[in-house]
Amino acid sequence: MIKIEDLKASVNGIYMKDEMRKAIIDNVEERVYGTEDRRSITGQKSMPIEKHSDRKGIKWRKVVAAAAVMITVSGVIAVPVRALVNSLVRERLEMMPEEDVEAIIDDEMRNRAAADGFTRAYTDDENARYQVLAEKYQSGIFPEKEITKVDSREDVNKDEVCFIVPDSIYYLPERELTDEEILEIIDYDVKRNYALKQNYDRKYADEIAQKEEEQKERIEDNVTEGGITREKAIEISTERLFDIFGSRGEGMDLLCRFSENSHKGAGEPCYAVNWTNEVTHKIYYMDLSAQDGHVMWASQSDPESADASDIALEEAVEKISVLKKQAEEFMERMKISYENVYVYYLESPDGMAYRDGVRFIFETSGGNAYGVTYQWNGTMRTYAEIDLADYEGQNGEMRTMYISGEEVAMKQIFQKLSER
Repeated sequence: MIKIEDLKASVNGIYMKDEMRKAIIDNVEERVYGTEDRRSITGQKSMPIEKHSDRKGIKWRKVVAAAAVMITVSGVIAVPVRALVNSLVRERLEMMPEEDVEAIIDDEMRNRAAADGFTRAYTDDENARYQVLAEKYQSGIFPEKEITKVDSREDVNKDEVCFIVPDSIYYLPERELTDEEILEIIDYDVKRNYALKQNYDRKYADEIAQKEEEQKERIEDNVTEGGITREKAIEISTERLFDIFGSRGEGMDLLCRFSENSHKGAGEPCYAVNWTNEVTHKIYYMDLSAQDGHVMWASQSDPESADASDIALEEAVEKISVLKKQAEEFMERMKISYENVYVYYLESPDGMAYRDGVRFIFETSGGNAYGVTYQWNGTMRTYAEIDLADYEGQNGEMRTMYISGEEVAMKQIFQKLSER
């Protein structure tokens, strides 16, 4: 057995305590966005990545992955009310003995952490195989056995994947994981979400019903005032999802909620639509105007963003040239004409382009502005209506980011690239 010293939880999926889940239902329509969030590049908050070793010299890494932004990116928190739509997986879950469901719930009551963690990051090969195995899992390929669960860090077997229940941490050996081990992790994740949702739905049935009734009343008022219905919002958002991200959301859980506030702030009613794949952790988010149904904001999760690194400014300049063309092609697909193009990104204290990526801002003749954000790896993350005034005058100004719990001053780069 191996003793793990100072092992801290990190986030590769959000599994909240019961009290936190109740708070989500109580506040599901609340949208809080400040100027800093509107001017942010991806819409994500900076999350810590730390490395440390135990006294036996075994290295651990604090991992942050895309699933962690399930709460922070969206604005409408949708975690506790989704259920798997895949029939094979649903059948497997519904066949779980009640005692197994209760055992998972009991484990969560012993869980001291607010979110799950991994002792190291997945390797590139493991990440690739995870996605392949997640697809196979949905087609009925399940692990041969359950993941090993232990009650303390002292009980960890150095060469065996396991889940440390009180700390909510997956221990991953310092070797390549087998397909079976990855499937065991996927399977336990899915079963935990299912068990917690069952418990949540039972415990807060009255509150859920009340919120649903409030939703209906708000939607009826919106329609009376000339707005669109929830059904129309789902229809439009599904079409626009394909236009923006090339996906139709097939096989994903869909949640559509009416909110008084959009990503732009209070007084901008919208339908907040989320598509989630519980197994692959792929998530799409979209705010649709509750009045005319146009897209106000859209974003997608990017599993690779968790391991993104700062890049050299010279490399960033080269990438900006390529990504600008992609952004312009995207605007053409959106059928939005524009006059001016700007670029916005952050420079770290060591003179590197910050890993958060780059945003291209398109200004129309009517004074409207749209932001299209890319990770440096070329993945488009976000499309949004923005206020150009939030960026003007910011070139060279410092902006505080919170990284690994510390304040870091970043230089803002905001420049005009071209005009038509």
